[in-house]
Amino acid sequence: MATGTFMGIIVKCTKLSLLTFLLMMVGCKQQVNEGKTISKKKSNYIEKNKMEKFDVGKFAAEMLKDEGYSGYYLKDGTYVQEGYMPKPNASSQPFDTSAVLTYDQQIITPDNYTKINEFYASGQLKKSLLMFSVDLETGLWKYYDEQGNLTESIDKDKGYKFTLENVIDFGKAKNIDFYKEGDVNRGFDEKFKKNVWAVSWFERKINEDAVNQIYLLDGDSGAELNHITKPAPVMR
Repeated sequence: MATGTFMGIIVKCTKLSLLTFLLMMVGCKQQVNEGKTISKKKSNYIEKNKMEKFDVGKFAAEMLKDEGYSGYYLKDGTYVQEGYMPKPNASSQPFDTSAVLTYDQQIITPDNYTKINEFYASGQLKKSLLMFSVDLETGLWKYYDEQGNLTESIDKDKGYKFTLENVIDFGKAKNIDFYKEGDVNRGFDEKFKKNVWAVSWFERKINEDAVNQIYLLDGDSGAELNHITKPAPVMR
């Protein structure tokens, strides 16, 4: 049984009012990592492990031992989720490497980064993508041929002089740690005709109703273009 593929679930928001988008999504669950040590940069696992090859032998052994195998945890709280996409019409039970089209891997760190890798059946890296927060595309997205040659590299941070690190500092000034919670997104805003950052978080105070803080920031200067405070949705 295939344990899942992750490459088709990335959400990208372009050429829309990001403020409107956030207002529509205000009831969605925001990610919170409680009780974990949060670093000030990408986890060392993402930085030091380029994951140039997938360990096909180890994955096959885990799958033959347990068809429900889906990954493992590291000591720092990083979760490495693994799966595969079977070839069309191929039998997936019991697991057989000859039935694999591609392998998939998500490296989910405690500091809100997710690295998404896809591998050829040989274990050679096919593509490597990086996400932050709920669905922010960031970093260099790299694509490779079956011989391991880099065929394309896309800088997802291009066009934003006000960087992700600047946005995280903005959050800290508002007493919010985007490494732990909240939503960070960006894209071209039709109303302001420019690249913008859209950030939001739930603010909770003792003896007061929770509210949702939503900010729109200029992608070049970081200037506040809009700010809305809304009552947080009531969970029933």
